[in-house]
Amino acid sequence: MSNNINAETVLSTTRAECLRGMESANMDARMAWYYTHCGEIEMASFLGAITNDRMNTLESEWREHKPVPGGYPDRQRDPDWTHDEARAFEMQNVADIALKLLKTVRPERNLGIAYVKPTTETIEQFTDWQRTRNHINTGGEYFLVWDYSPDWETDDPDLLYAVDVSADSLLCAAWELLGLLSRKF
Repeated sequence: MSNNINAETVLSTTRAECLRGMESANMDARMAWYYTHCGEIEMASFLGAITNDRMNTLESEWREHKPVPGGYPDRQRDPDWTHDEARAFEMQNVADIALKLLKTVRPERNLGIAYVKPTTETIEQFTDWQRTRNHINTGGEYFLVWDYSPDWETDDPDLLYAVDVSADSLLCAAWELLGLLSRKF
């Protein structure tokens, strides 16, 4: 952000724009506008334009405008999903919650967490070194912890850790991931 632009002014303007967008009759559109502003607040904090305390205050105030009364709306599982699709959805929810916690304790780090179950086609997205070092195999299930910090040699993120959660229950997989995060960060 330019030094001539106050982050609070920008966030106030984007908040007003999102509120106008949330006047839509379409619930999906209202939710999209709501979460757009959540992302704007988090980005301002990530860029250092506002403090974490200020981010928490703004997010708390913004929750009053949530399109669904009674709390954050849960993402819904589709009843027609296969077992694998439902598991991927649940595991990614665990990854999202863990990332939010990680950003709370390490806001200065640009990290990401994702759930993957590589197939013969998608295993190729990993280098031989990543597959060997992290024991990533086709059909396995993993939480991947990525570092998206700028690297002068490459634009690609660094794969820091892979947590093998193959055949773990949802809670056991969460325990494995949070255990790694608590030891490493």
